[in-house]
Amino acid sequence: MRAPAAGATLAFDPPAGERVEQVTDAEGRASFDGVDWSAGGPAALTAHVEGWTMGSRSALTEEIVGAEIDAEGAVVLTLYMFNSPLELVEVSGRATLVRSTDVLHVSPTTPGPLTTHSGASTRSRPAIDTPFSLVAFEWIGTNWVGRRLDMEGMTWSVFESAGLTEPTEIDIDLTVPVEATTFAGSTSAPVDTIGTFFEDAQLYVNVSSFESELNLMSGVHTHVDGETVPGEWSWEGEYVALDDVASPATSYNIGTRSQSSWVIVPGLPEEGEVDLAFASRRS
Repeated sequence: MRAPAAGATLAFDPPAGERVEQVTDAEGRASFDGVDWSAGGPAALTAHVEGWTMGSRSALTEEIVGAEIDAEGAVVLTLYMFNSPLELVEVSGRATLVRSTDVLHVSPTTPGPLTTHSGASTRSRPAIDTPFSLVAFEWIGTNWVGRRLDMEGMTWSVFESAGLTEPTEIDIDLTVPVEATTFAGSTSAPVDTIGTFFEDAQLYVNVSSFESELNLMSGVHTHVDGETVPGEWSWEGEYVALDDVASPATSYNIGTRSQSSWVIVPGLPEEGEVDLAFASRRS
């Protein structure tokens, strides 16, 4: 569920000068007037409110800010709860896999802790007395080779529930799969920001939803290639369309063992070249 983040502290770091802070109003808005863009270079915006994750937007330019204000009426920065206040119900069960050696992942469309799974057993905690779906997928276990990943044998299943009020066992049969939609895209880091971080980073693409506080995984990359050109990635993936998800979101994460950068875009995955403003890091 999306709602204005009232009372959040916003910190704006202009291209030149000291940090300026404001507190958002009841509509989750604050303004910073008289920004001097003449010094050149990007600006950054960071928000924090108690009980939510901290969110940041980096690499903001006068052109980006102007375009977003024209389109959205504001520069949008989204925060996410890390501990849902909703009452949750325990769900457990077993999944019938297409291949007994496959890797399994199951997640709910409502807020709640991420699902855990062991072999074909699964456990989840969707919100109590709330309609939800469980999205399950299996694949042949694979590992990254450098900056290239190939996930084979992807199979999807969806279990729909009108809501639960007590712990329940639910079995999922992946031998009767649902059809998934494929997607493909690419992105690249700006030439002047390519350093060891961008050259070494691996890229992950996940489809989720704001209603689930990004716990849902209803889509995922199946093939990623970051080997061909340093700082450039291409990918293919699959997702399942869900009627009970009103606010889907696609997250793009590039990372190494020591650091990562996320971009979360409202909506289902875009096709083709995607312009992603990952935080710049130099070697």
